[in-house]
Amino acid sequence: MATADKEDIKLRNRSNPPLTTKGSEFSWNEVDDNFITAFNQFVALSNSSNVDAYSAATTYSTNAYVSYSNQLYKMIAVADVIDITPDSDPATWEKVYASDLVQAPSGVRSFKKLITSAEVLQLSSTPINLIMAAGADTAIVLLNATATVMFETGSPAGIPYAGNLNLLFGYAGGSEVLFKAEEILATDIKQTLPLSPFVDPSYGKSSDYITENKNFTVTMSSDPTSGDSDVLIQGTYMIIDLV
Repeated sequence: MATADKEDIKLRNRSNPPLTTKGSEFSWNEVDDNFITAFNQFVALSNSSNVDAYSAATTYSTNAYVSYSNQLYKMIAVADVIDITPDSDPATWEKVYASDLVQAPSGVRSFKKLITSAEVLQLSSTPINLIMAAGADTAIVLLNATATVMFETGSPAGIPYAGNLNLLFGYAGGSEVLFKAEEILATDIKQTLPLSPFVDPSYGKSSDYITENKNFTVTMSSDPTSGDSDVLIQGTYMIIDLV
């Protein structure tokens, strides 16, 4: 009978400790048991106890990991998705192995969000979620991030933004602005800036303020009056337990 232990794979003639050498002909059941045991080992390599199961009710952002049907998947689409099962759309979900999670320090996650120019022009009234909240008694801690204005040169050339030019970052629904990309939109070239802590006392608390179970968003104090460049926000963060 096949088991989940790789050491239970049997050999007919060759010797390769700790595997058992039978020394005689295999039955068809024994052949199948070897294949089943090997398959179970691949399944184990395709999972991780540190990755949550996929949920159709959860909104996922780029580089999110889920477990679904005995397989790890990584969300690779630029736009947030909800209710797209990992095995239904290879342009949204990519099969990965648990070793893929070793590429970053334990607990560190990455995100990437492309904000269209139409969304930038109404960011004040309609903030964009960059990182989704992880649930009660947890909080998002941003480690680093950059904002890139994807200004297009050539013919036809892009239209620079006018009016308000500062992107503001913080928790959804909160009054505290934790980070900013100052004057990031004031460009007629493709430009990338790191986010910097926003410690202006007129905004209240400083950048070490943590809020439980809130999405992390980008917004503006007022909408730009013109402009047509998309903006790419990407970076790394951690989810911490507050209890």
